[in-house]
Amino acid sequence: MRKLVVLISISLGAAVSLYLALYELGALTRVWDPFFGDGSQRVLHSALARSLPVPDALLGLIAYLFELGLAVTKDFTAQGKRPWTALLLGIVATLMALAGLFLTAAQIFIVHAFCTLCLCSAGLSLVVFGLSVSEGYEAYRLVRGRMKHGAPLREALFTPVELSSEWHDRCTKVKA
Repeated sequence: MRKLVVLISISLGAAVSLYLALYELGALTRVWDPFFGDGSQRVLHSALARSLPVPDALLGLIAYLFELGLAVTKDFTAQGKRPWTALLLGIVATLMALAGLFLTAAQIFIVHAFCTLCLCSAGLSLVVFGLSVSEGYEAYRLVRGRMKHGAPLREALFTPVELSSEWHDRCTKVKA
């Protein structure tokens, strides 16, 4: 169930980012905003939004698609079948959540306007963070435990959990 919620949340975030990117690129003439009137246009045309060489929503779309790729290739068991994917997904989810928080704060304190879909995207990033970061942390503990027992970094990151039950048994006992 957790994996499904994560995959749906990331997919919705990607769809929102695609829609906003199409508006920022000029493919759409209006942006839908049921709560803040012209707030979305004010946010999307703000100096902050124009400060990057590409639309920020396009960067968001790329990040969501990368995150989706990681989520699809990762098995959401305790440490994941591939520790590196769980670890990287935790890092990306953390960065996406921080970016969402920053952009929300920018709407409040810099732009003084709100964008409904931007806030939805930030909320979806927080959902993904909340559901993914624990697996990322568990993968970190697994990799750290493997390395404490002599495994090189490459082996610690890339050896699937089910192929190294002896590492798994020893590493899950390592305290954080």
